[in-house]
Amino acid sequence: KTANDFLFRNEEHLLKSESINNLILGLACGIQKSEIEASDPLFLSIIQNGKLAGQALLSNPSRPLVVSRIIDGGIIHLCEFFKKENITLKGVVGPSKPSSLFSKQWSSKTNLGMHQGIYELLEVKLPKNSGGELVFADERDLDKLTVLVEGFVRDCFPEEQEVDKRYIEILNRQIRNKTLYVWKLKSGEIVSMAAVARESKNAATISMVFTPEHHRGNGYGSLVTAYLSKRVLESGKKKCNLFTDLLNPTSNSIYRKIGYKKIGESMHYHFI
Repeated sequence: KTANDFLFRNEEHLLKSESINNLILGLACGIQKSEIEASDPLFLSIIQNGKLAGQALLSNPSRPLVVSRIIDGGIIHLCEFFKKENITLKGVVGPSKPSSLFSKQWSSKTNLGMHQGIYELLEVKLPKNSGGELVFADERDLDKLTVLVEGFVRDCFPEEQEVDKRYIEILNRQIRNKTLYVWKLKSGEIVSMAAVARESKNAATISMVFTPEHHRGNGYGSLVTAYLSKRVLESGKKKCNLFTDLLNPTSNSIYRKIGYKKIGESMHYHFI
């Protein structure tokens, strides 16, 4: 019934592949701590032969169903549950195999929205700093932050129908949770941003890495990601993870150079 109940039953199982399951773990932990808003959330455990076979979480009817690694037969039971309960789903997202199987089982009318790599970092390799620092973002820079977050949403989620509402929602949440950071030059100019999107027991997820077009090519994205990852590790976390667009060789190369290694893939399907 609650995020507490869900984590009590499932956290240990999900932590065995913590970075692969970072989305479902991070959402559950965020809802538990009231850092992520949820509307009529559903927390699901899949049990086969008395053992956990997988998990699913629906944080909001307007968001996709999030799945963990699930034993193949569990996908059928998961689909049957939603159809029996007459619950409409906007899509599904999670590790490639279970999300693809669920999509095929659910509907013949689906679109692949994103195919992403899941990356993990245990030790950061800091790039050369040509002058600048990682700075916590606050409301004094709200105008600049608004431009950056809007740019990120428009670049990364072009299919988003309510862009204005989405980026304002993300910005407000990041400011409220104090999880947004920027790379600021000695001149005071903000040239890039990144955020800690979610946390689980041993890891944190880096997201919202964005550099405006006129500042690209200067290594600012590498710097803000590397120094934020360093900050996360110094806070006591054992690892960082992130998602990256597999169609963008530049970002994949940047993350590998600072210590991230690809450990899996994620699929996000939209249901038509």
